[in-house]
Amino acid sequence: MIPIFETLIYPTLKKCNLLVRFLFTGGDLASSVDIHLNKSLTYKGVGTFLDSDYKKLQSKRYSLKVMEAGTDKALLDQKMYFASGGVYSVVIQPNPSKKDKLIAIKFADVHPMSISMLWQIPQYLTITAGEVLFSITGLEFAYSQAPVSMKSCIMAGWLLTVSVGNAIVVIFAEARLTDNMANEFFFFAGLLALVMLVFMLMSYFYKYVYYSANGVVSEDVPLQEAQDETEEKKQTDKN
Repeated sequence: MIPIFETLIYPTLKKCNLLVRFLFTGGDLASSVDIHLNKSLTYKGVGTFLDSDYKKLQSKRYSLKVMEAGTDKALLDQKMYFASGGVYSVVIQPNPSKKDKLIAIKFADVHPMSISMLWQIPQYLTITAGEVLFSITGLEFAYSQAPVSMKSCIMAGWLLTVSVGNAIVVIFAEARLTDNMANEFFFFAGLLALVMLVFMLMSYFYKYVYYSANGVVSEDVPLQEAQDETEEKKQTDKN
């Protein structure tokens, strides 16, 4: 789900335009002002209580600069973020803490689009199901194929491989090989596919071995059956 959101949904939302307008109320500092929003938008000579027309912008963080009309005197230099799909009115008014400066207050006439946190549920369900299937299978394999005297050691080795895998993820994530999170997850998916092929080859040539309760190797009798046979033998000897 994360690669899908990074490559499709988020870029689509960023391409959705938004609307913004400005209203200047700071007549005590200047009769009119010039408003600059990065290089995307410029208003010249905006008078007091005269609102500008709505303009289309892309969703991102902008540098809002307001200067006295026709001069380089800066009255406001502020960062402001506009989200996708929203309609905004920005009121530029005197700054109560700095009498010679202005302040910009953003109002959302129409609230921007948002993504619900519930979209994480399918991802967690998929990860949980995969962890349950892989972990239980691996634990059962490591325990059943280990000799009686080495079961604890083999189980510890299994947990060690899990920690090594987590360390590999941390190393590659901190290395920042790419800024695109989707590419990072596709990289991990490629590593997982490679490991899966290796395990497929190993499982094809692997020959299962079963150990009885007393540690004797048996190619036909699983451990549980061997334990049952041992219990039956004990009961027979008692009788």
